[in-house]
Amino acid sequence: MKRFLAILLCLATLLVGFVACTNGEEEEDKGATIDIYMDETFGFDPALCYNDVGSAEFLSLTYEGLFYMNEKGKIKKGLCKKYKITENEDGSETLVISLGESYWSDGIRVDAADFVYAWNRIMDPEFKCEAAALLFPVKNAVEVKNGDVRRDDIGFYSSGTYEITIDLNVGVDAETFLSNLTSVALYPLRKEVVRSVKDENWASLSAVLVSNGPFYVKSFEMITDSQNDPQSITLERNQYYRREPDTDVSIKKYVTPYRICVHYVTAEEAYEKYKSGEYAFTSDIPLAERKKLLEEVTMLDNMFTYSYMFNMNSETVADPKARQALSLAIDRKAIQDIVVYAEAADSLVSELVYETTKGTSFHKGVISTSAKLEEAKKLASEAGLKGKSITLVIANEAVDIAVAEYCVGVWKQLGVNASYEILSYYGYDYKEEVIKTNSSGDKVIEMETIYEDVCGDKLRDAYNTGTFEKLNKDGKPEVYEFDIIAVNYNMLSTDAFAVLAPFAPKYSGGAYDFSASETEWPLIPHTSGYNSEAYAALIDAAYNAKTPEERAKKLHEAEKLLVADDCVVVPLYFGRTAYLVNDNIKKLDNNFAGHVVWTKAKDKNYVPTVEEAPAPSTGKENETPAA
Repeated sequence: MKRFLAILLCLATLLVGFVACTNGEEEEDKGATIDIYMDETFGFDPALCYNDVGSAEFLSLTYEGLFYMNEKGKIKKGLCKKYKITENEDGSETLVISLGESYWSDGIRVDAADFVYAWNRIMDPEFKCEAAALLFPVKNAVEVKNGDVRRDDIGFYSSGTYEITIDLNVGVDAETFLSNLTSVALYPLRKEVVRSVKDENWASLSAVLVSNGPFYVKSFEMITDSQNDPQSITLERNQYYRREPDTDVSIKKYVTPYRICVHYVTAEEAYEKYKSGEYAFTSDIPLAERKKLLEEVTMLDNMFTYSYMFNMNSETVADPKARQALSLAIDRKAIQDIVVYAEAADSLVSELVYETTKGTSFHKGVISTSAKLEEAKKLASEAGLKGKSITLVIANEAVDIAVAEYCVGVWKQLGVNASYEILSYYGYDYKEEVIKTNSSGDKVIEMETIYEDVCGDKLRDAYNTGTFEKLNKDGKPEVYEFDIIAVNYNMLSTDAFAVLAPFAPKYSGGAYDFSASETEWPLIPHTSGYNSEAYAALIDAAYNAKTPEERAKKLHEAEKLLVADDCVVVPLYFGRTAYLVNDNIKKLDNNFAGHVVWTKAKDKNYVPTVEEAPAPSTGKENETPAA
């Protein structure tokens, strides 16, 4: 098990404590600290959570967007206080959103500029981000992302300190577009925080992170091979969530737990600690216990599809027949039996994605969940796969390893020399160039450690580059190309376009290198390397469709081409959230994406250290904060 070194944020702790004493919190008990175990993550950048289930769940606790979807799929107001839709002369619609009052964890009020900055960052042509597809319904968004028009021409902007205006493309229904605004990827960000550290490292540093949700990341322990204590993340209540810094209203009106301590041990250790009462909750049940606990766990639908994605730049799997052979050899029902809390996948797009509107499902099977081994062997022979080596890269999770062992086993029946590599989180010191004066009085440039133990993710790095690093036979690090990578495809919206569009170059969200040419910038393919004119034409047709039904039809054709015919992605199972929670924990909630909401959770066994003063009545005590 990976071991982590805690970051000691003494100054930050003192400051938080001092501020807390200025708003009345010292007059009441702070509340319970709840110890739990859930999916591991150390990435807190909302724009980059599209293939990290753990990250998406954490972000739903630490950030809040304009809207959210409750457990029934109903769109509810988050930071949006009110909105207005107007129709323009050309038939397009404009959405004007006014923000309610809420504050970042450092006491600064959330404003329209925070949303506009976060969205502009996603739409920056030099920033690689598949979540850009969520904003493509906005006027000029596609053109801005591809560097065809000025960034100032994009159709969203601050029309007031606490007001956002969004001009939509002709044919886009503003009410339907609200579902995109519920996405984790479109949460607000503070420009000075993101830019405080180079190379996007800000999202892995608790020392610089601020949150506008019910909790903020107080600290997290980082990787080291020598420490024997388990790693953990501490989430602490954001004392400014939905209330003014100097108010007398108790924060417990909005957020009940004081701290959520998320521990990372093995699933087996977590289960034992759960049974002993040390942990109140665990959402990663040991594989050996899953079938036994089917009646005890709480199970929720989740908006991710666990899949394998081919590296289209690999010569070994360049032939579609080779990819089809590897997909057809897999019995997805067998994988469902391994994972238990899952359903065999027959498509990439999750069952929770809408066909057109709420109450309609886009899901339509495009592949069989049963293996077709003889057909697979025939295609493998035609593609010349026999004797070739194939490398699959996966996360360091028990479920991922068990699924990989099964798939590698069946691929070997095709005569393929298949293997898998486990890619984990890793720690490093973040350094920057600084100018110093040496003993001779000369100015010199040196690398100085700014933050210790920053956390990186090798699997995410591999996804973005198509390569991974491991030790060669001489014990030295060497870069290798993988053939297949395991991906948790998060459905960032109930819109299938947001899932499928990034596989077309025009909509990929790829990062441009404008230094390469002064006059010409070719479209950037999806990170898989997939570049199909037929697929691109279908996504274009969906983008330009006049009706929701016509749009859905083209997207269905695109999914079939992507998954069944060209076989770029191999869906394996639809994910489920399954957890065990102690009887003393009450008022847990969940949202539509299957994320557990801890905002109002109560530990009935908790004994306050001081008598709590009742919060002043506002007449709104029954309102539920956003998930």
